[in-house]
Amino acid sequence: MVEAGRLRDAKPLHDRKARAVDEREILVAMGRADPLPTWRDRRVVLLGDACHPMTPYMAQGAASALEDAAVLARCLAAVRSDGIDAALARYEATRKPRTSDIQGASSQNTWMRYATDPGWVYGYDAWTEPLAGQGG
Repeated sequence: MVEAGRLRDAKPLHDRKARAVDEREILVAMGRADPLPTWRDRRVVLLGDACHPMTPYMAQGAASALEDAAVLARCLAAVRSDGIDAALARYEATRKPRTSDIQGASSQNTWMRYATDPGWVYGYDAWTEPLAGQGG
């Protein structure tokens, strides 16, 4: 059993350490970041937390990475080597608006605090949503 006096002695040390941690360090450790201006460079493309790190408040980080993979697979399906650049651009154009919206909502930490229609998050089907430039 821990003595009450020992806990009291530890509190000032804890308080000093807590003040020493910069809020920015906490946010970076939690993955809070603005959307990247681009996700690709020539024939290299990012997906998941590499291009849109999420805070944990909506529990959408892994789901977004899986959506990225599905959309990327659709964009690359049946593409010949001379169409890869356009396919990667289509992937980024398709995914960036949605992931930016989720990043923003998650970083605000207000998800489901108020009356919310979660359909925009949970109703998305990466296998059937229109790809950028292909219309609805």
